[in-house]
Parts: sequence; C-alpha cells; structure tokens
Amino acid sequence: MAIDAAFSTTRVMRLAGVLVATGTAIELVVSRSMWPALSLSFSGAAAIINFHWLEVLVERVAQPGAPKFGGAGVFRIVLRMALLGGVLVGLLIVPEADPVAIALGFSTVVVAIFAEAFRWALKGGE
Repeated sequence: MAIDAAFSTTRVMRLAGVLVATGTAIELVVSRSMWPALSLSFSGAAAIINFHWLEVLVERVAQPGAPKFGGAGVFRIVLRMALLGGVLVGLLIVPEADPVAIALGFSTVVVAIFAEAFRWALKGGE
C-alpha cells in the first residue's frame, strides 16, 4: 500500500472537521452549556468553508495561462464572503457566544495545516 506523500488540502479539511467535532464534544462536557459548543462548531465550520473557498479561488486564478475566472465567479466570491461575514457577525452579536470557543474554532484549520505540513515534511515533501 503506497502512502501519498503530497500535501493534501482534503486531509487538512478532514482533520479540521475532526478537531471541531472533538472540541465541540469537549466543550459540551466541560462547560455543560450548549452556547460554547455552538460557538466552536459554527466558527470551525466557517473556517473550513473559508479555507475551501480560498483553495478554489487560488486554483482558478493562479494556474498558468489565462485565469479561469469571470464576472460570475467574482460575484459568487462576493456572495460567499458576505455569507462568511454574516456568520462572523452572528457569532459576535449573540451575547451567549463564547469568544474563546470562537477563537478555538477558527484556529482548527491552522492547526490542521501545521499537522499536514509536518506529515508532508516527514514523508519527504518536495
């Protein structure tokens, strides 16, 4: 069985999802309140979605040759960023939202990127 040594954004999103789910479960047990767990899960989901959207954007624009990007793509990105901004504002407006849980949720993607980069380096990354 061959192990893929390439850096994988799919693995990053999966690991971030596992971290969000684990963190949500721990928040439910430790705080015994639903609000910190919801704060962590919504902010983690928003971070994962944002990571995916940025990956797609870079893939379309940064390829050799003409960018595969038009006016409709720009409009979709504006709508997606508005959706992400709406989630962020919603998390900050709700008085029961836990700021520490929000910070932990958004940091899950960063932790997952570091873990994947470390795995990639150990497997002989190019």
